[in-house]
Amino acid sequence: MVGLMDYVKYYPDILDSDWCQNLITSIGKSKQFIKLKHWESHGIDRENDLKHLYVPVIDCFMEAKDLYLKDVDINHPNKDFTYFVEWGNKCRIQHFETGGHMPTHVDNTVTQVPKKKYPNNGLHFGSESADSKLSLVLHLNDDYEGGNFHINDKDYSTKKGSVIVFPSAFMYPHGVKEVTKGERWSISIFMK
Repeated sequence: MVGLMDYVKYYPDILDSDWCQNLITSIGKSKQFIKLKHWESHGIDRENDLKHLYVPVIDCFMEAKDLYLKDVDINHPNKDFTYFVEWGNKCRIQHFETGGHMPTHVDNTVTQVPKKKYPNNGLHFGSESADSKLSLVLHLNDDYEGGNFHINDKDYSTKKGSVIVFPSAFMYPHGVKEVTKGERWSISIFMK
């Protein structure tokens, strides 16, 4: 019998260590990137000063998505059926300094009011993740303490260059526990 967590997949070594560091360095030098205390910050897209990173990051996410579709039997009768037809409009950068965290939430926010603020955290819902079907998170470093990614009641100690893929549905509430030492960097994207 397939359980809920069977649809959560962890893929190590999707992106090599040097590329992860290159991404962190490039993001840190970006004139548009602002380090905020919460996850609503800056993205990598085709228009901004990080556009040179867009294709390599999307390639990384495509590899993880392809692995996911091989590992998860969705049982569609037409094997040529395309489940995910588009990416969100940007790759979202998550940066947490010591003390930072992401409260538990779900990514598919189609039923929530657009731009609704999350109480006491300054978070906004209703943009890239609206109507998403699949969430992918690329972890750029692992030289911090705390900051475990969690889905439901399961914690993941992620490694640099790894990707976690999971459905964006309400059954997969997730977040990032408090970073107790160092800085935590990741990039997420949503497939619709």
